[in-house]
Amino acid sequence: MKKNFHSILLLLWFVPAVLFAQKIESAIGTVTEVKGSSSFRDEKTDKWQNVLLRQKVKNGTKLKTGNDGFIRVEFVDKNIIELESSSQIELQISKTDASQQIMLFFGKVWNRVQTITSENSKYQVHTTTAIGGVRGTEFTVASGPDASTQIVV
Repeated sequence: MKKNFHSILLLLWFVPAVLFAQKIESAIGTVTEVKGSSSFRDEKTDKWQNVLLRQKVKNGTKLKTGNDGFIRVEFVDKNIIELESSSQIELQISKTDASQQIMLFFGKVWNRVQTITSENSKYQVHTTTAIGGVRGTEFTVASGPDASTQIVV
């Protein structure tokens, strides 16, 4: 009986610790500002949900803003994105070299990228017609409904 009790206590301590470690490991950034109609969808679900302030975002998360929406995300590497109104992106971080890719489906995203020191790492914003990449700067990428792309540094 005493042995079972110790096993249960150990299990109650171990399972939450493993789950908590997995949650932290999978977070690539945090929502630091959100306004208006703003939603997200992760890789595990097809349902769009409201974005919350201080929400953790994971690799593969899609973010979408409505006409009055705005989302700011600060990544663990201190890079920052601001998703303007009527926009949609997907966040991708390479597990091998920590490269970041922002897939901009439509709308506008502002980026502040810290200096990238690793030779293999990249920071890129992809649209349907262009790829913009930097190693440390601020820039905006806009993708229009006609598949046009505008990059401003």
